[in-house]
Parts: sequence; structure tokens; C-alpha cells
Amino acid sequence: MRTSVTKTGLAVAVLLLVLGLIAAACGDDAEETTTTGAGTTAASTTAAAEGCAPEDVWLLQSGRDLANPYYVIVDAGAKCFAESVGLGGQYQFVESQSDSARQLSQITSYLAAHGECVAVNVDPHETSILPQILDAVEEAGAYVVSQWSRPDEILPGGDYPHWVAHVTFDGVDNGYQIAKALFDHMGGSGNIVALQGVLDNQAAITRFQGLEKALLEYPNIVLLDDQSAGWTATDAQAIVEGWLAEYGDEIGGVWAANDNMAIGAIEALRAAGKNGTIQVTGVDAIPDALAALQAGDMIATVNPDPAYQGGIGLAMGYYAAIGQLDPASIPDTQRAAFHQGLLVTADNVADFLGEVNCANYADAWKLENLFSRVTGSDH
Repeated sequence: MRTSVTKTGLAVAVLLLVLGLIAAACGDDAEETTTTGAGTTAASTTAAAEGCAPEDVWLLQSGRDLANPYYVIVDAGAKCFAESVGLGGQYQFVESQSDSARQLSQITSYLAAHGECVAVNVDPHETSILPQILDAVEEAGAYVVSQWSRPDEILPGGDYPHWVAHVTFDGVDNGYQIAKALFDHMGGSGNIVALQGVLDNQAAITRFQGLEKALLEYPNIVLLDDQSAGWTATDAQAIVEGWLAEYGDEIGGVWAANDNMAIGAIEALRAAGKNGTIQVTGVDAIPDALAALQAGDMIATVNPDPAYQGGIGLAMGYYAAIGQLDPASIPDTQRAAFHQGLLVTADNVADFLGEVNCANYADAWKLENLFSRVTGSDH
């Protein structure tokens, strides 16, 4: 019995060995098939990494509205880039109308229509909507560049590998520079009022921080009041009219977080016969603000070059989409970074007048120059 069991065991062992060899042989075939499959997958991945055909890329610019002169210039710059790569007919500007839910829906719909070969350049209406926009882009396999606003706790990369870069400007410095220009014009003493932008917006937050920084350095300047005018001229005009009724001649200057609100303030001052007497500052260097500088109704603005912003965001996304720019290879200090902005006063306003000239940006939007205007890390 014992011998029989041993023989049986031996027979089983031999059978198992044979089956094992057969399985191994099959495994080799399977492995070879898998390897071939993996090779195909790798080739596909490589093809994907090589990106979309340039002519298949769609370009989307998302901002507040084209009634705002700032976004008119952003749109002009974006069109310059789109036309430079032969995609003028595949570019679209969508207006969020200051509605975050609308902005997300517009971007999601565009991605659904055009798939992974999309480059999105987005200025989030509110900082809090950006993660949902990023999720939509990642799900589509497209690419996105954000402008101005991002939550402090997230950066390009990580959970968002298709978030190519975040392009912004040093809001603290911008708010500080226009405040100093205003305070110096006032002789270092007097009262001001301040118009803030959308409060859940990084640009608005940091620019107001710049004002607060300047106030610490000018103890004889008093901030009488500050209110949010939501970046709009209409709201700003109404708020300043209320301040004029309340404070009258106590107001020595108006600090505005953007030019659109500065123009609204000037209209209120003009109606009261105080334009040019009570001075105003802003940010964006829109045409109306440059005209106000020339007229003596405004002291200073900052030019973040909206045309550059419109083009550079689409350029980064475009080169990523066609596989010529690997977002993971961009240094962290450049991937979320401040880009160059310039203080504009009556002394240099002539340098910023006129229509957007596409030729002025041809070099900035080249692949090798995408980060040439970076001035520092935004984190």
C-alpha cells in the first residue's frame, strides 16, 4: 500500500511536472503575447506622449465677459496665438458672466465636444471653482493653464498632471506699488477708500494685502472704508457715490484693485466735479485707464499684459497637447509662478498705447521662451 501510494505520488508528481512545463510554455507564449501587447501599449503611450496632431487641437479661453476691456485684450492676445499656429478657426472665448457654475459647465461642455486634444486657458471667477475645472480636464485627458487664482493647497502636477502651469502676477506687489504711487501723490497723509475685487479671488486678496502693507509704511494715511465692487465699473461707481455722500471732502484718494473699478470711481468723481482732484489707481492697464492717466484722472496702474496672458496660457497648453512640452519636466518654481508686470504712470503711459500687435508676442509664445517672463515662484 505504501509502495502503491509512493508510485501514485511519483506519477502525480511527474504529471504535475509535465503540466507545469506545458503551462510554462504556454506562459512563455502568453508572456510573449503580453509583451507584444505591452509593446503595443507602450507604443500607444509613446504616441499619446507625442500628442495630438497640431491641426487637431482646439483652444478655449475662459474669462468673465467681453464687455470688460481687460478680457477684450486677453481675447485679442489669445487670437494672436491661435492664428500663429493656424488654429484661428478652432479658438473660442467663453464668458462666465461672473458665474462659477456657468464657467464650469462651459468648460465641461467644450471638453465633451472636443475630447483630449484641447488646451484650456482659464481665469477662474472664484478660486474655489478651480479644482472642479481641473477634475474635468483630467477626466477628458486635455490640458489646462490657470491664470491669477488657485487655492493655496494645490499646485500643478500631483493629482493634476494635465494642469500644465499656473500663470499669475505678484498681487501683493501690484497692490503695494499702486498704493505707494497714490500715497506719494497725496504727500504721505490723508484719507483713502478702497475698492476690492471678488473676495474669493486670489488676485483680489493679494492686491488688498499689498495695500495693507503700504498702509503700515504710511502711518498718516487712513483707510476710511473698503468694499467689494466685484471687479465691475457699475458697482464701483455706485459705491464711490455712496462714499462721496458719506465722507465728502474727507476722501483724498481711491485705491481700486482693478482698472474697471477705477473707471467706475472716476465716473462718480466726475459727476461730483472731483475727478483729477481725488486721485485713483488701478491694475490692468486697460485702454480707458491709460486714457485716464493721460487726462490726469488717474495716478497709476499695473500692466500685467493681458494680451500676453491670453496667448501664453494657450501656448503652454498647446505645446503640451501636441507632445512638445512635458508638464512634469517644468521646474516647480516655473510651473506656478509670477510673470512680469510693469507699473504704468503718466511718465511712461505712451509706451502702452495702441492696439494689440501680434508681432510683439511672436517670440514670447515660442516653445523655448514660454517661461522667459517668470520673475519668481508663486508658492
